[in-house]
Amino acid sequence: MSGKSDEQAAGSERVRLDSTGEFFSVGTPLHAIRAGYVRRAADNVLYETVISGRYAHVIAPDRSGKSSLIAATAARLENNGSKVAILDLEQIGVREAGSDAGRWYYSVAYRLLRQLRIRIDLQSWWQDKSMLPNRQRLLEFYSEIILQNVQERVVIFVDEIQCIGDFPFADQLLASVRAAHNARATDPEFSRLTFVLLGECDPLSLIDEPERSPFNITQAVTLAEFSREDLDLFSTELNLSPKDAAIALDRIYYWTAGQPYLSQKLARTISREQLVGDIAANVDRIATQQLAGRSALHSEPHMSHIHREVVNDAKRREALLNLIGRICKNVKVATDLGSPLQRRLIAIGLIRIDEEGSLRVRNRLYEAVFTARWANENLPNNWRPLAIAAIAMFAIVAVPFWYTQLLPRSYVHVLTSNTVDLAVAERTFESFRTFPGHVRAADNLYRSFLRKRANAAIEVAEIAAIVTMADKLPNAERLPAELQAGFWDRTAREAMRLERRDAALIATIESFALSTSQRRNRAASLVSTDYPLLISSLPDDDRGVVVFNPGSMLLTEIRTAQVLQWSLGSEGLQKRDEWTITALEVSPLVRRVIVDREGVVRRIGLTLNLSHARVDDLRIKVIAPSGRAVEVDPGVDRASSHEDIRIDSSQLDDLLGEPINGTWSISIRDEEIGVAGQLVGWNLQLDSQGLVEDFQRGLNISDPVERETDNIWFSADGRFAVARATQSDSARVWDLVFAKPVRAVAVNELEQLIGLSAGARQLVTATQNTVNLWDTATGDRIATLDIGSASSTLTLTGDGTHLLVQRRGDLDTQFELWSLNDATVTAQLDI
Repeated sequence: MSGKSDEQAAGSERVRLDSTGEFFSVGTPLHAIRAGYVRRAADNVLYETVISGRYAHVIAPDRSGKSSLIAATAARLENNGSKVAILDLEQIGVREAGSDAGRWYYSVAYRLLRQLRIRIDLQSWWQDKSMLPNRQRLLEFYSEIILQNVQERVVIFVDEIQCIGDFPFADQLLASVRAAHNARATDPEFSRLTFVLLGECDPLSLIDEPERSPFNITQAVTLAEFSREDLDLFSTELNLSPKDAAIALDRIYYWTAGQPYLSQKLARTISREQLVGDIAANVDRIATQQLAGRSALHSEPHMSHIHREVVNDAKRREALLNLIGRICKNVKVATDLGSPLQRRLIAIGLIRIDEEGSLRVRNRLYEAVFTARWANENLPNNWRPLAIAAIAMFAIVAVPFWYTQLLPRSYVHVLTSNTVDLAVAERTFESFRTFPGHVRAADNLYRSFLRKRANAAIEVAEIAAIVTMADKLPNAERLPAELQAGFWDRTAREAMRLERRDAALIATIESFALSTSQRRNRAASLVSTDYPLLISSLPDDDRGVVVFNPGSMLLTEIRTAQVLQWSLGSEGLQKRDEWTITALEVSPLVRRVIVDREGVVRRIGLTLNLSHARVDDLRIKVIAPSGRAVEVDPGVDRASSHEDIRIDSSQLDDLLGEPINGTWSISIRDEEIGVAGQLVGWNLQLDSQGLVEDFQRGLNISDPVERETDNIWFSADGRFAVARATQSDSARVWDLVFAKPVRAVAVNELEQLIGLSAGARQLVTATQNTVNLWDTATGDRIATLDIGSASSTLTLTGDGTHLLVQRRGDLDTQFELWSLNDATVTAQLDI
């Protein structure tokens, strides 16, 4: 096969991916199919937001992976049939704008035109609209040029939006994005156009008028740092043993806190060095020598960028440096997102908000570079000597008074609070105790605090944390046991008041942490004489759906998607491990070609070029312009891109006689998880004409995604369940006894689920006036029952062998009994 698809012609403005072949990517975007790509929650959130038609924005610091996220999401969207354009405002600002607003906006339109491969005389059209303001001219461009010339969904990524702040006229671009969203209310065509805004900025600073700002209607997508678990992807590339690799990754995370660029760079350096001896010490050495210290401000591009963003801000430089200095000196600065200074430092990535709502430097490498000394050295010098003298005088006079009178006040306030977090109280106690002369006061305050909080505790986890804290107290003696026993005494008394004997007995036994005769007597009275006869009991709380399978003596309860099970055997009622029931969210790869030729199909052939290790996982359909579809079987177990697969023409006979003119499509669904593949090309022969699409790098056939769901149907015998994901044409059959999926069946999301036949051999679904029977072993539709009226009521018989159809008329009611084995009516009754 030969030829090029439009989707494969890479525009010069597209994100330049790392083509070195190296596992680690430092400073260049990384494609999602590369082994070193770390998939984060933002990948799915952004894709699902855009594919549903909503606008989105991703505000993240420099070198945090925005460009890689764009590349990965764009590839998934293109695989799904969308057209994608990526607009880099930094390129326009540097190369083409100058101070000419008209030229800047023309460059925006021209780049979008090239990205979407639209061929028109833009210069003449732009000149004809010259009387319109730039916002309106762009809106007309979206409507008359983009949406009129592109029939697919269009997604435009606008990257580096912080550049808008460099040009006083550029905010009209954001206003046009908001206007395009508002236009959906009156022009449905705008629903095919979606924008994604990305950059390193404070959105509130870019556009003053809220009614014109797109950030009020876009979905915020958080691009989080790498987690420690994410870094495990690098373990095999560090040239270390598994044990040493884990130590090295721990230290990388210690220094970078998961910052993507710094984590990749530090990992790449480690992989190039032959580390021997103390791995942790070697990683610390590399981190401090290459990425930390004053030299990093000049030698490390990322650190230089943050430095320039702060010191080159002429209007706010002094205020920003003062704020950074306070944070670096561990002064507690409460978060105030109404402060432009705080929003700016968060936007460039230098600071973060901690668990207590205070500001902290984002990671230890930043702490080593952007110090209080760095902040002071970059402040204007005119007031520094006076400030130093004033601070010294204040210290001489105030320190003694502060140490003896004021210092304890904040600690006392925390340790007498009824609402302070336990972890905060523990740190406060440890800090207070380090001051000479305050040790006894700290111990007494802490004991009193723990007793008060233990008396107020109502949750087991809370009392466990309090007991653990009491264990660490010097000379704790019996205090931990007293606190624990007191909690369980109160719990037992409350359970007895509510006549919950099981709970009361368990709580009483727990109170034996400090055994007394009173507690032992209470336990004896609760046991009484009937407990030896009890097999088992279950707590009487709010339950989900409960079903029972007599064949395996299995009781199953499902709460949302969480499955709890008990089996009755020779040893009594035994609780099984909990598990989660999931549905499969399947995203088919659909390719379309348009034929502009009259006539009907007399000969048809299909050739596929696939790369997939389990071809049996795929369901492949060819769809004619009329909507008629046939499913084809490639007839191979695995496929390589080096060999074409020619489909037997007999499989396509149902398409003979179809009109040739119109849109022909091929749909490829992967219905099993675990193995991904690609469509490299396809060739559809209609009479003498061949319709060819070839993809140099291949289009990804999306692997199904497991989703927790509460849309679940249960068989009457408690053996099987069917789970369906929202907005996905897939039904997944589960065997509850073995806690395993049986099969995923391609059922349209609009079809109503009726149930399973005897032995779960068939899945029964209904449309408006038909019932479909699906083979759960193969996933194929094996029969369609024409039941007539859409208002019919459908019920499976208890043994799962027949379907009862009830039709209510104005004067009478008709019943039909359909056999699921031979798809015929076996009995009929009119009343």
